[in-house]
Amino acid sequence: MMVVVALALALVTPDRSLFGITGAGTGLFKELTRDIVAMTQARFGISGFRFTWLPVVFALVPVLGAGIGVRRTARQLTGLPQRQQLLVAAATGVPLAVLLLFVAAFGDESDAGFSAVSVIFYAILWGGIGGVAGLASVTGGSILWAGSGAVPPVVSRWLRIAGVAVKPLLALLLVGAVAGVAIWEIQILRGQQSAKLGRPEVTAIVETPFLAGEFAIQDVGLGALSQFRPLGGADATGTSMALPIDDSRDLSAFGHHYRIFAYRHAYPIAMYVVLLIVLLGATLVAALFAGYGAAVSGGAKAPLPGAAYGAFAGVVWAAAIALLRAVAAVDTLAGDSLFGAVLVVGCVAGAAGGLIATSHPAVEMDVSAEH
Repeated sequence: MMVVVALALALVTPDRSLFGITGAGTGLFKELTRDIVAMTQARFGISGFRFTWLPVVFALVPVLGAGIGVRRTARQLTGLPQRQQLLVAAATGVPLAVLLLFVAAFGDESDAGFSAVSVIFYAILWGGIGGVAGLASVTGGSILWAGSGAVPPVVSRWLRIAGVAVKPLLALLLVGAVAGVAIWEIQILRGQQSAKLGRPEVTAIVETPFLAGEFAIQDVGLGALSQFRPLGGADATGTSMALPIDDSRDLSAFGHHYRIFAYRHAYPIAMYVVLLIVLLGATLVAALFAGYGAAVSGGAKAPLPGAAYGAFAGVVWAAAIALLRAVAAVDTLAGDSLFGAVLVVGCVAGAAGGLIATSHPAVEMDVSAEH
């Protein structure tokens, strides 16, 4: 599957595109090998400066490939205990890593290439996720709990609460993805070079939805008041901004670091107000729901425990979004600022949600029924 998708990218995408840049100035074979490895999000470059060639959405390709492979061979594992089946499925990424290390060598340059550590890490990660998902699709998901007996009850309880808390974050990421794609597409259609990035208009329109994963993470950062840094350094340029601005607007407000408020000079006032309401409002509402859900799942019946469980949702959010930023290599976001801002917003709004949960009579009935 990875070879087929990579070949399609190499043949279809022009050099003047975000996806075709892997083959700019090279032959088809080198572009093909780079696209195959780049789908895993393995880093390319030199020591001290590494980047990803393709958006994070392409990581679904190795995940699906591994899942389909395990699903087709699941019958051969039926004689093994469930835990061993799970381990075999999770190890699907190991042979994939060996194969991709070999392929990556053909995509390297004399002074730049793929990081072997990142190739191994991401191949094992996506292969393992896909393998387990493929096995779970055959067994109906029951095999995922094969090793649950070895997990201490207290750990299992907190994992359950964390799972409840992360669901509103997933919804927030979806809102961010939709908002990001919509704003970029609008700016492309308006002919703004900050959105077209030197690409033909049709190419830019087609490529933009594939960047939804990056847009989602960036927009969560904007909504949490995180700091951004332009990749270009001291001179802010539209090519490194979270959202593309009007070409005629003043860039001086962005500087080295900026937050969502820098866009007050980048868009018409009505569009700026809508941006604030959508991103800030969605972040606060989602964090409230996360804290509410965590308090209910934890069985809190008094305000103080409810607030504590709600604040725990902020910790889960901060860890999750920092991990997503690292995997997707969203370097426009300052990592420490993203973690700190999401932690503060998540904990404060989450605690408020936990307080609401303990003061709502319906929650008490739900909690008592759960126990």
